[in-house]
Amino acid sequence: MSRTRSTAVGGALLILTALAVAPSQAAPSANTPVHLTRAFTVLAEAYPTQSAPGSQDIEIKVRLASTKAVANNPPVGAFAQASAADLGLAEAYVGQQGPSAHADTATQGDDDVVVSEGGGRMEAHVDPTPKASSAARNSSTDGDPGSAGTVASSSVADGSAKRLVASARAEISDFRAGLFVLGSGRFEGTASIDGTPGGGRAAGFIRTSDATYAGIPITVGADGVQVDESKVPDLLLGPATEAIQEAFSPGGYADVRVVQPKVEIAADGTAAQVFGGGIFIYLTNNDPAERYFVSYTLLGGTATAELGGALAQPTRDRDSMDSPSMIAPTSRGNFSRPAPAVAPVGPDASGATQTELDLVMGSERVRLPGLWTGWVWALVLVGMAWTAAGALRLPPLAPTRARLARTVDNIADRYLRG
Repeated sequence: MSRTRSTAVGGALLILTALAVAPSQAAPSANTPVHLTRAFTVLAEAYPTQSAPGSQDIEIKVRLASTKAVANNPPVGAFAQASAADLGLAEAYVGQQGPSAHADTATQGDDDVVVSEGGGRMEAHVDPTPKASSAARNSSTDGDPGSAGTVASSSVADGSAKRLVASARAEISDFRAGLFVLGSGRFEGTASIDGTPGGGRAAGFIRTSDATYAGIPITVGADGVQVDESKVPDLLLGPATEAIQEAFSPGGYADVRVVQPKVEIAADGTAAQVFGGGIFIYLTNNDPAERYFVSYTLLGGTATAELGGALAQPTRDRDSMDSPSMIAPTSRGNFSRPAPAVAPVGPDASGATQTELDLVMGSERVRLPGLWTGWVWALVLVGMAWTAAGALRLPPLAPTRARLARTVDNIADRYLRG
């Protein structure tokens, strides 16, 4: 009974050893989040209206109810912003104008920020997975020469899953600029990638309704303004067209057109983006001596997802903190050249193994010593010896056990006992 028990114990040790070795050589799951293996940037921003009044060649751009969301690696982090008024680079000189909500995983602030002030509401949310979202809404905006009834936008950048997703949205209603009136308009853009050939997706559109110029129903397209034939009787098309042309010509210059967003998708699935669309309005007095103008971009936004190179393996030199660049070059803006493949899991060229712990800290990766890997093979040898010893005690192996004993006695007599 004791012999059988010894053999069983040895076999159990071998089974446990196999189970202990197997996980260290297993490949990562196909559902492993991208941010654990690759460098990337996910960006979304949107605004319902951007005005740029100016004189001669100087202009100041102001975006109302604008939003922005960013998720990136390295470092793994997220940023979200929603502003009642965004002056862009001009804020470096004049500061933030109006209420805004900011959230950033890189700071110790609140991850969920909501600001309500003056009829507007701004929201910013971030998650270290990483994921960011923002939303802004204002019930009414007044300005000279433009105004709007309701403006709103939202942006989402999600880098927490296998597919990276950026989405942007903007809406406007009852907008007025000079003689141009827009009843409602909407922009939507989405871009997503998974890093596999053909795995990129992107789509964007702008839709408008109930537009008029000088009280005449119109349609606005890439070629400019035309009389809306569906709303103007046939007998009045000629006079209405003449009225539009006359309204655009006296005392200055006006240009109104809609440009649908552009879409670009990399064939290798490492980049996708939606950009460049909007309703463009340009009004000027057309006086070279004292020229003034105002330009509007309505329903603008961007959605971009770009995947870079695999996170590089550091060197095995544990005694030195000097390390080469830990991140391979990204394929930012690469819509024709494939990005580097994901780094394989397992020993790298220097011999480092997965039993060491990898930590991503900013743009630097530090590897800490793990357990001594020799314990696995020591356990294998102990199990094999235990199993062999138990097997020799079995009755069928008695002759073999006797010969082994005689051999050991002969060796002892010759070399140990003299």
